[in-house]
Amino acid sequence: MITWTKRLFKTVATTFLAGCLLVGCGKSTGDNTVVSIGNRISEPELIPAVTANWTNQYNLSSTGDINIPVFVVDFPDCTYADTVISGKELYQSIFGENDSKSVTSFYKTSSYGNLNITGDVYTYTASKNIAEYEAMEDEGYEALIMEMFEALDDDIEFSDYDSNEDSVLDTFIVCIPTGGDVDYWYGSQHVWYTNDDFSVDGIYPDYYVLCDSQADSSDIAYFQKTLWHELGHCMGLPDYYLYGVTDDYDGMHGIAGYEVMDDMEADFCQFSKIQLGWLNDQQVQVYDYDDEEESYFIPAASQGGCLVIFKEGTTDTDNFQSEYFVVEYDTPTGNFEGYFSDDDAGVRIIHADAETTYDGYYYDYKYNGYSEYYGDGEVRVIRRVNDSGDFFKVGDTISYGEKDFKWYNDEGDYKISITMDDYDENGAWIRISSN
Repeated sequence: MITWTKRLFKTVATTFLAGCLLVGCGKSTGDNTVVSIGNRISEPELIPAVTANWTNQYNLSSTGDINIPVFVVDFPDCTYADTVISGKELYQSIFGENDSKSVTSFYKTSSYGNLNITGDVYTYTASKNIAEYEAMEDEGYEALIMEMFEALDDDIEFSDYDSNEDSVLDTFIVCIPTGGDVDYWYGSQHVWYTNDDFSVDGIYPDYYVLCDSQADSSDIAYFQKTLWHELGHCMGLPDYYLYGVTDDYDGMHGIAGYEVMDDMEADFCQFSKIQLGWLNDQQVQVYDYDDEEESYFIPAASQGGCLVIFKEGTTDTDNFQSEYFVVEYDTPTGNFEGYFSDDDAGVRIIHADAETTYDGYYYDYKYNGYSEYYGDGEVRVIRRVNDSGDFFKVGDTISYGEKDFKWYNDEGDYKISITMDDYDENGAWIRISSN
């Protein structure tokens, strides 16, 4: 869940191998090594994250080193249950490198090493009973946070959590015990709103996470997954689950539908990783309509790489804030380990519309669930082609117009089909035919 509130800010022939497009005498030597293209030597460059162009908007950086403080808050009349893990265990569940599901480990694996999260855990007991903050309505969160920051200021150097030195906290997490108004303390990502001039050590708060999930020893995994999801919001991603429904909120279904911004499971899809700036310009292949038939090798998603199909006639194929299809190959490796078997692995196709808007306060995705453009959800940021089925396997073919494999406006005479021809432990070969 994401919570937004408005405020003014402070200031030729081609061959594809191993996820790379080779032109002329170019040769792939791996995803992150120098590649020769014709007579030019170039290193793969990460595709810029969507937030790179969101000026004066202090989203959490999705690449590099970031440092996050976590505040475990209780109240005089509301404390944590005995089953909640200790502070040391909590630190390990969030920042531990030996826990594959910790926030640090999850994001390091998901980002292919492009994002390194560290942090610290602090405890604080509020000065008032929990209902007194609830009575402040929209100002209660910030009242609690300002009180806490001022009380801890002598013990914390807040500039340690401003990795890019822009005088704004990278982000921070506030954990709340159960016992208060569940509708008030629901877990979500927030943006600082009311107290625009508040700062500590010259550092201003902005994006933060309110976490009502309990770090309970019986279900620590749900607590961790909640943080995966909410930090995805801090980095700019919207919810992919459905809005305006009374049941079955999942935007994508089945074992081929796992996505952190939908059901908080497994990993981000390759579309999300393009948006977060985790794939380089040689890992993202682009379909060429001039080829009547072309084969592509797509690495396993845990290695990074995909095929993008833009609308025919699209000239700006470096712009990933538009409508397109993403073809990826998912295996039970990396963050997908344990979610399905080797026999279940296969290709999934994501239909994306990543257009963004600016309302004078914030940049955001045009078709996010709370947008005026969302309507009944007919157009969404992402949906899965063949959502009622599983992964596409060897021998499977899908043609344009089948199983939601079509553009939203369905304009043009598209006669393309996608076939999965083969796979091995490194990736899958797919063939696109135009006839």
